[in-house]
Formats: sequence, C-alpha cells, structure tokens
Amino acid sequence: KKLEKRRDRPDDEERLRLRMEKKIRLQNLSKLHRNTQTLLNNPQFCNNSLQTTPSDYVIHNNLRFVIPYEFHFQVYAKKRWINQPLLSVLQHEFHFQSNSQQQHSQNPQTAVNYWSEEINSQRLLINSQPIVSQKPSDFTSLLVKDGDLYTHIVHRHEAAVLSNKNESNAIQIVYEDENLVVVNKPHSIPIHPCGYYRRNSVLSLLTLQNASFVDLKPIHRLDIATSGLVLLAKSSQYARLLSDKIKDQCVQKYYLAVVSSEFDEKYSKDGLILKKRLKFDSHVAKTTVIEEEKEDEDEGKVAVTKVKVLRVDKARKLSLLLVEPVTGRTHQIRAHLAAIGAPIVGDLLYGSECKLSEIIEGKNEESMHDFNGPKCTKEVLEKGLQLGCQRCPQLGVYREMNHERPIEIGLHAFIYEFDGGVTSYSTQIPHWMLTFGSLVQDANETWNFLLHHHQKCTITKDSCPP
Repeated sequence: KKLEKRRDRPDDEERLRLRMEKKIRLQNLSKLHRNTQTLLNNPQFCNNSLQTTPSDYVIHNNLRFVIPYEFHFQVYAKKRWINQPLLSVLQHEFHFQSNSQQQHSQNPQTAVNYWSEEINSQRLLINSQPIVSQKPSDFTSLLVKDGDLYTHIVHRHEAAVLSNKNESNAIQIVYEDENLVVVNKPHSIPIHPCGYYRRNSVLSLLTLQNASFVDLKPIHRLDIATSGLVLLAKSSQYARLLSDKIKDQCVQKYYLAVVSSEFDEKYSKDGLILKKRLKFDSHVAKTTVIEEEKEDEDEGKVAVTKVKVLRVDKARKLSLLLVEPVTGRTHQIRAHLAAIGAPIVGDLLYGSECKLSEIIEGKNEESMHDFNGPKCTKEVLEKGLQLGCQRCPQLGVYREMNHERPIEIGLHAFIYEFDGGVTSYSTQIPHWMLTFGSLVQDANETWNFLLHHHQKCTITKDSCPP
C-alpha cells in the first residue's frame, strides 16, 4: 500500500508546479484584497460607515426614520458559488429590492430581469469594475470565480424604530470608562446592523452622541423587541475578556418580564425553576421546547431559567416577574415562559394575545402602524431614480405588526453581575413597571434589592473585571 501511494504522488516537477500555482493564486488574492480595502476606505467610492449625523434622520409620529441613502452591499464569492452561472447565484441567493417581497420566489424570470438591469446599469460590480455587456443573453455565460468581490449599489431604505421626541439622546448611556460603555437599549432597535437596519441600530445611533463610539464591540445581544442593558467594549481584547466570563457562567443576569398570566404568590420567595431543552430553528427564527417524552441528548440544548413573581395585576391577569437565565440560549426566556402558559406581553411570536402598548398608558397605538412614514424629498427621489429604486417615494420599509416581527415586548434586561456581585451594571426600571399591579406577599426583600439598583442605575465598583 505504501508503494502504491508513492506511485500516485506527483513527481518533483509536478509538486513544484502546483506549489508555484498556489503561491501565485494567493498573491493575486492578497493583491485583490488590498485593492478592495483601498476602495472601501475611499468615501467617494463607498460610504458604508456607521458614522451618522442628525440630518440622516427624520422623526415622524414617534418613529425614527432614516433618510434613504446610497449603499454598497458587498460579498466575496463563496465556495459553493464557484463556476456557477452568476445570474443563477443572484437569483437563488439574494432577494432583490422590491415592495413585494414575494416576487423573488413567485416569478424567477422577474428576478433574472432585475439582475440583468442592475448589471446593464452598472450597479452590480465585480472586483469594483462594471460588467461590460449590452444584451441580457450575454450574462448567461458569466461564471463566478474564486476570489471575486461582488458589489451591489442600491438606494437603501431602512425600517423605522420607536422614538421619543422629548429624548435628548436616542440611546441612554448608563456608564462609561476607558474600556466599556453600558447603555439602556430601547425597544425596536437592534444592537448591530442587520437586515433592514443599519443607521437605525444601537452602534450607529451612538455615534450621534460621541464620534469616538464608531468602533464599539457588543459583548452580548438582545432581541430587537427587548429593552435594557447592553455592554459594549472599546477594544477587542476587553470584549473577549468579558465574553469569556459570560461563556464560563461567571455572570448573573436578571431580567424583568410582564407575562399574560396571574402567577401564584407562592413563587415570590422560593421561585420556580424551568429546565427544558430548547431547539432554535433559524429558518423561522423561533425556539421550540422539546417535550420530556421526546428529549434526546442530540435534540436541542439544555436550558435553565429561574423565575420569581414580584407583582400581580389581578384585574388584567398579568404578572411582573424577576427572571434569571442560568444558561444563554436564543429566545430562552420567551420560550420557557410560553411553555408554562405565561407568554411575555406583546410577544406575538410565542402566543401573547395583547400588545405591550395596550397595557402602558400614554402609548399612541395608531402611530406604531405607520412604518411607511412621510414621502421622500425631491433630492432623495432623484437619487433613488438614478439607482433604480423601487421603494421610493416612501421613506421607510413597510413592516406589518404581526406575530413574526414584534417590535416591543414586556422584557427588560435589568442587571448584570460579574464575579458574584463584585462588579454589577444596571439600568433603571421602566417607569410603568414601578407602579404595575400590587406587590405580592414575601416579595419585599427582592423588590427592595431591585429598587436599590434602580436608584443607583450605575456601577458597583469594588474592583473591575481584570
């Protein structure tokens, strides 16, 4: 067998040739990467920075809209695309910009026509260069090559987020030092750019308050619909340090949750421990609870959540809970509470039948549906026409309030304690939770503990994490 393997090996000249080809290929890729980075850093070619100014936004009916802008979506060729027809890859891998998000799957020819027009109009670039061709039939011969960088220039419209005209700053900064920024994230705003959000993200909105915040590193995540504590490191090294502490379960996290259920007061002192395996389905962005009779070590992941009842509103059959997730699974709190018949208020995805705005006095329900917003200005429309935009003249991306995309739920990240409480960060308790229902028996000690953090709303710093 050893002799056979030796016979199958290429000779010295062949090995040398293959080695040289690999070296040249790597050099070309490196050169292409350097050239690409030079272009990306040139604001005349691409303005994809998270840095924003107040003029980039419009506040309308308690919603914050982003004025549409030119944006360059960029992606390197993936391994599965190599030697595949470019039009086929574009059709099956990417949704094209349209008011009807179903056009892509319902009519493949429409997608082909769209991408052909983008190529003809030089809005789709390969390695920062336009594709020179006039006939759509010529595009069928274009194949994806290893190392190619594809750039799609679009007129980007973002989804609106909730806003308060009286707020001096979009994001409340709870604490800041040389290593860390701690903020209180509002409902409806994602932490980092994703999907229909970029300038309407926490990372981008913070640059309005301090230009030096342009390169913050999120240490953990919160769902768009969840409000509360978010820790952002100022360096990659400090971000890794705190992330490792969270992974090693050296951090205690406390959330406040309002649920559609009248909890038994006996859970105010000793609490309730929920231990059910969870499985997250990325296709529908939802976590399911694995039933006990179906539990398998290969099915889902172990998840543990501790719950204590604080206040109960018997008239509306609602409860305010203190929740401590021992593990950190996706949608863990939402799925665990829904599994015991107590979905979080406003969490339509997990079975809640009422919206959070319905239980908070002073909420303007009507304004929350107008996500299209006002019309674009003449200048914005001209830019949209130049870039073949199909979403103008509306400012925002339409988002229907449905079970798939709740924008605010009754869940608030309240306290993060490191190393057994040596260092702790907290936000204020949302004002409507302070007067919610009535305090249950045996919950005084826990409630006073929460009020202590609420009044400080800062850091307890006997010693910082190293």
